[in-house]
Amino acid sequence: DTTNNKANNTTTAYALADLELIKSSDKKVYYVGDQMHWLITVINHGPSKACDVLVKDVLPSATKFISYTADKGSFDSSKGIWTIGELENGERVTLDILCKALKSGEFTNDATVNTTTNESDVSNNFDNATVTVKEVEPTPDPTPEPTPDNPQPTPENPVPPKMHSTGNPIVYMIIAIFAILGSVWTRNRKE
Repeated sequence: DTTNNKANNTTTAYALADLELIKSSDKKVYYVGDQMHWLITVINHGPSKACDVLVKDVLPSATKFISYTADKGSFDSSKGIWTIGELENGERVTLDILCKALKSGEFTNDATVNTTTNESDVSNNFDNATVTVKEVEPTPDPTPEPTPDNPQPTPENPVPPKMHSTGNPIVYMIIAIFAILGSVWTRNRKE
């Protein structure tokens, strides 16, 4: 019987990816009014291409969205969704969200990535970053000049300082002239 010498089996192979999300900020401490950058990086560790990749990232209410730059896809700030699309095996993309700090406190920003492709590990699909926003430190007032304990009143009409008496110079001059004339007269008399 040769009819049972052949057999077959159908196996379905599914795509399998492994997305990793990394969330960070450009600084850990800001002041109210500062601009801050929230950074999200997504990496596909494969082995398959990841399809319909979406990142959910809702900004804290203490921040105001300004703009974004993305290596791939687009970011809807009103919904907090970054639509990436497809990510090839080994591909890495980053989203930089620029916003403004509105009030002081400690704020955590969460982000999650999802795909319609089966994943081998979903434990690395979530990350967050925490920052501290401080009140702007007031500029200190300049230190005033110290005042003396017993300030002397300034007179309305100041009196010039007194000069010490040195005698009458005209009298000294007249005496000197008489002395010179006397010595000349005495000399002339001797001759």
